[in-house]
Amino acid sequence: MHHKPVQVNEIIEIVILEEDRDEMKLLKQIANDLHAIKLKLVPDVLTKTIKVQFKTGELIMNNDLVITFGQTSQISIQPELKDGVTPSGGTVSKVTFNFNDPSATVALNTDGLTGTVTAVAPSTGAVSGTVSNTVTDTDGAVSVWNAPFTITVNAPVPPAQLTQSENVVFSTPA
Repeated sequence: MHHKPVQVNEIIEIVILEEDRDEMKLLKQIANDLHAIKLKLVPDVLTKTIKVQFKTGELIMNNDLVITFGQTSQISIQPELKDGVTPSGGTVSKVTFNFNDPSATVALNTDGLTGTVTAVAPSTGAVSGTVSNTVTDTDGAVSVWNAPFTITVNAPVPPAQLTQSENVVFSTPA
């Protein structure tokens, strides 16, 4: 049998190709390992939505407040899971309210988390505002939110008129 002689250059090329394949396989494994570590280090954000809650007396409204001139309402943030109903358990921080209309004032309370809405004049309809805040979920994931809300201030309802008629009463002549 006759074999073709192998040249040194061909042997070197074969060795280099095999080393390149081994290095590529190792690099792919390192990339996969790093991706798996990253997934473990970066927690999933549980909070998928927030509601702006207004509480006026016993009435709670979400995102849209209808209030009457002279009333006040407490405003707070409710972080929720994807279903938009279940609280996520996230901790709210860095709250700022942005509302600029002469119909109402929105002031941050001393707790830095909630606010007080004061109706100071009837509005011409729903007036838009926004709240900005940060939520830290129970797994450590942090998310930043900007949510819209509206406030409508109604004019006060005048009291019902009780007097329906009147009579002139004369005293007995003397």
